[in-house]
Amino acid sequence: MGPPRQVELPATGPYSVTSFRGYSGDNWRILNAGSEMMEVAMRSIPKISTLAAYCFTALLSASSAHAGQYKKLFEFHLKYGAYPQSAVIDLNGTLYGETPGTEDGSLFSYDLATGAFAQPHIFHGGNYHGIGPVGSLIDFDGILYGVTRRGGPIDEGTIFTLDPVSGAYHVVYKFKDATLKGEGPSAGLLAWRNKMYGTTAQGGAYGDGAIYEFNPLSRSVRVVYSFTGGLDGAGPSAHLVEMNGKLYGALQGGGNGGCMGGFACGTVFEIDPKSKTGRVVYSFTGGNDGFYPNADLIEMNGLLYGTTFYGGSLDCGQYGCGTVFSIDPSTNVEKVLYFFTEQKDGAKPAAGLLRHGNTLYGTTIYGDGLKYGGIFKINPAGGVAKEIYNIPSDWRGDYPAAPLISSDGTFYGTTALGGGGYGTIFSFNR
Repeated sequence: MGPPRQVELPATGPYSVTSFRGYSGDNWRILNAGSEMMEVAMRSIPKISTLAAYCFTALLSASSAHAGQYKKLFEFHLKYGAYPQSAVIDLNGTLYGETPGTEDGSLFSYDLATGAFAQPHIFHGGNYHGIGPVGSLIDFDGILYGVTRRGGPIDEGTIFTLDPVSGAYHVVYKFKDATLKGEGPSAGLLAWRNKMYGTTAQGGAYGDGAIYEFNPLSRSVRVVYSFTGGLDGAGPSAHLVEMNGKLYGALQGGGNGGCMGGFACGTVFEIDPKSKTGRVVYSFTGGNDGFYPNADLIEMNGLLYGTTFYGGSLDCGQYGCGTVFSIDPSTNVEKVLYFFTEQKDGAKPAAGLLRHGNTLYGTTIYGDGLKYGGIFKINPAGGVAKEIYNIPSDWRGDYPAAPLISSDGTFYGTTALGGGGYGTIFSFNR
């Protein structure tokens, strides 16, 4: 008979079921007309009586033509952390990530071969620990580096390391001089030329956030750019990307002030860490070009690619459904590659993009029909986006707010909600 195949109710097409065979764990176990044992998620069945009504003509979810490509690997609960919102990193077949949780947050690992989940560190705050990990971890000579938004001696954040072999956790820098060093790390680190670069939401010379450089050998920090809170923006919260010796990023505060009742529409900026100078590459206008670019940028063939949470099509209301865009830093020209409509293509991309070959992949927090989120792909040359998976139920996941990663041809990601209500880890095969 073979192992049970997991399916879900309610569904989209008729499927014959001959008998109900009890339950196993969180799944109802049924036998179909072909003598194939299947497991049906209990969360997808409101009442036991509902299952009885489906006994002979059950409607099983097919999730369009892409059923089986998406797999929920792990379901978070309060004791395992909660609400993952940053990209995971694959280190020798194990995924590492962070969760802000409901209290101080945690770091987690998930072994892709065995399915084993662990928490190598749980944050407890205090003078010698961080609070609230934010952004993705990075691998630097076999050691994982990350940041916390708060914690340290005066609660201005920390930089930490995690040894994936021994599990040893250390705070290697504590922010405590907002003007000179920045305050409140707001995104993960970028490793470049034996240094690391990151952003703070506050601090800097003007108190509106900063770009800092961290030297892992001397464990020292220096600010390479302070935002003024004017046209260059304020409060950066996305990861940096390096291209041709310059650092680039996006922020939703700054630039033109005609969005959402007069608020700033957001910018893409360029920083020269050597000269400590910066400039605005593009200021969003709040029209078809989109606005609020609060996700990470990526570089591809000399262009920057990113997403805006709002703008573009107004099918989602007065603020729009969001866009995918490209920017040429050499000309400062922005091009909208696609604007979402929420009509079978999803809406509201909250995460950055993944390059796989010559195709870009990403996620939207709303799927087709404002469901639980989706995965899309876009050809940057043709500018045609297609939703390739629409999450059919919150049991599988909800609100994919983190970028995807690719490992051995398989995509991995997290959802901030869904599963048991506290988020999931998933895989996706195209």
